[in-house]
Amino acid sequence: MIQKILEEKFQMKIFTLTNKILSFLLIIIFWFILSKIYPPVVVPSVSQVWESIKVILLDTTLVKEILTTIIRLFIGFSFGLVFSIVFSLIITHSKFLGDIFYPIIEFLQVVPPISWLILAILWLGLNGKPAILIVSISIFCIMTISLVNSINNIDKKLLEVADVFHLTKFKKWKYIIVPSLYPAFETALIVCLGTGVKLVVMAEVLTIDSGIGGQITNARINIETEMVIAWSVIIVGIYFILGGIVKCLKKCQLIRKFWYQSLLAKDIMKN
Repeated sequence: MIQKILEEKFQMKIFTLTNKILSFLLIIIFWFILSKIYPPVVVPSVSQVWESIKVILLDTTLVKEILTTIIRLFIGFSFGLVFSIVFSLIITHSKFLGDIFYPIIEFLQVVPPISWLILAILWLGLNGKPAILIVSISIFCIMTISLVNSINNIDKKLLEVADVFHLTKFKKWKYIIVPSLYPAFETALIVCLGTGVKLVVMAEVLTIDSGIGGQITNARINIETEMVIAWSVIIVGIYFILGGIVKCLKKCQLIRKFWYQSLLAKDIMKN
C-alpha cells in the first residue's frame, strides 16, 4: 500500500516536470518563430539572448548590479513584513484601532505603485530609496490584509474550546491563532515575493542607473533588445531561485510545524 502511494507520487512528479518542460519548449519554439519573422532589433534570436546572459553572469560588475537589486528587495521586503505583522496584531487586538487603521491600509493597497514611485522620487530623490519604499508599502498592504482576514476567519469553535479550558490570551495566540495563520502567511509570502521582484526593478528603471533596472535602461538607450530580454530572464530566474529557497525552508520545518501544531496541543490539555 505504501509502495503504491510512493509510486503514484513519483509518477505525479514526473508528470508535472514533463508539463513544465513542454511549457518551456513551447516558449522557445514560439520565440524562434518570431525571431525568423522580425528583425533582431525587435525580436533577437535565442542564441543572441543566451550569449547576452553569459556575458552578464561572467562580468563581475554586472553581477554586482544583480546583488544590488537583491539587497534593495530584501530591505524593502523585510520592512514591509515586519510592519505588516505588527499592524496585524494591533488591528486584530483592538476593534477600535481596527476600524480606524484597516480602511487606511485598504486605501494604500488601491493606490497604484507608479503613484507611490512618483511620490517617493519627490520625497527621497533619484536614488535606490524609492525602490525600497514602494516594495515595503506593497508588501505591507498585501501581507497585512491577508493576515487580518485570516485571523478574522479563524474557526470560532476553537476559540470557544480555549475559553472552556480558561486559556489566557497569550496561549490562545500561541496555540490557536498563530498556527492558524501559517497557510495565509505562506500564500501571501509567495505573492509578495513575485510582487516585490517586479516592483524593485520597475522602480530602478525609472529612478536610478544602478541595479538590474538601471542596466535595462542602459540597454534601452543603446537599443540592445537582446540585453533587455536577457536581464528579464535573469529577473525571472531570481524569482524562481528565491521561491525555491522559500520552499526548501518550508520543507526543513515540517517536523517543527508538526510538533508545534500537534504535540503542543497535549500541553494545552494538561493545563
